[in-house]
Amino acid sequence: MESLNKLQKGYEVITIGGLYGTVDEVDTDKRTVVLDVDGVYLTFELTAIKTVLPQAEAEASEESAIEE
Repeated sequence: MESLNKLQKGYEVITIGGLYGTVDEVDTDKRTVVLDVDGVYLTFELTAIKTVLPQAEAEASEESAIEE
């Protein structure tokens, strides 16, 4: 839960439903996060975030997507 308090725009995350997205906005008062999923912006409760990907791993996945 500690990592959820440190979420910032640009972080790559996975939701409890298995959705991969990039954090676009975090509202700590409402406890919500807006994710950019291939240009579609979705709002979730912070508790829906299962995993915050390490920045190095997120950058590597972006580079491999660009190469494909």
